[in-house]
Amino acid sequence: MKLVKVLILLTVILRSSDLKAQLTFTVNNSSSSYSITCSNPTLNLSATSNFSSTLSYTWISPQLISIASNSIGITSPGAYTINATSGALSASQTIAIGINTTVPTLTLSSSNASLTCLTHTVLVSGIVSPTNVQISWVEPFTEFPCVTNTCVFVAAGTYHLKITDPINGCANSGTISIGDGRNYFQMSTPEPFLVNCPDGTVTISPIYSTNINSINFAWTSPINASVSGANTSSLTTNAPGTYTVMVTDTTNGCITKNLIYVYACVGINLDLFETNFKIFPNPVKDKLQFELNDLLIFDLKLMIADALGQIVYSENNFDLKMELDLNFLKSGIYYLKLVGFKNQKVFKLIKD
Repeated sequence: MKLVKVLILLTVILRSSDLKAQLTFTVNNSSSSYSITCSNPTLNLSATSNFSSTLSYTWISPQLISIASNSIGITSPGAYTINATSGALSASQTIAIGINTTVPTLTLSSSNASLTCLTHTVLVSGIVSPTNVQISWVEPFTEFPCVTNTCVFVAAGTYHLKITDPINGCANSGTISIGDGRNYFQMSTPEPFLVNCPDGTVTISPIYSTNINSINFAWTSPINASVSGANTSSLTTNAPGTYTVMVTDTTNGCITKNLIYVYACVGINLDLFETNFKIFPNPVKDKLQFELNDLLIFDLKLMIADALGQIVYSENNFDLKMELDLNFLKSGIYYLKLVGFKNQKVFKLIKD
């Protein structure tokens, strides 16, 4: 009888040992890595088994928190243990979870804070670590986008650089602004000046309202003019013609140019047109020719009216010599009116 009991006990122990050896399970990872990263902040682990009976699973976190489930979402590093049980049988696995959320470093700098008339480009450099980061710029103008961490920009504005570590997906960004220091001296063209009669002079200058402490003036005059003050804001001259004033801002190198017109002294308004303006042929069949002196070409307006006074043509832009096609006009009498600075004249025009 004792021998039978020993044999039965031994058989039960052997069978229990066989069952325990067969209780196995597999932990599946939805990711290819067991490290938490910026691109994969949550690791989803789940346990499966081919064991013949239903298993109960319990996860134990590094903080010793128990979670009764076969799956877990892990967001912090550490050692995670999963226990599987079925009756008196059990098995366990411990999985080490790492973390790689190091953000790449970025430092932006520029060769100049602003564009100027002397500095037409700005070099922007981004010091990055690691050096294999992915580069992405957001620029005010994208006609020629930059694809490296060092770029030359030609436009003012705000530039954004984003870098991404291709290994862990962590990103960093920086912003740098490029100012526009191209401030031009503001001036406007005055009404044409007249040389004082007889054989006199006139002092000319542009119209401006800004401070001229850092401004240089340079005048260009007609060849026959006798002038004084060629490097000042006001120029005195004795000759009619076109004068150019060039203004340079010494703080930023910006240059502004303006034209100023000087007319000859005339005693009678009509004389200026009589001596400096020609139209031919008259009568005209199709093409009307103009010849103008350069004293008249500025601020000159031309109008052609029919016999009823209705304007049929007008022109504000002239060359010294030009041709006007009048084929669109019917035969008859017309009146050509010229209006200039303190001068005007009406010509009778016959269209064949």
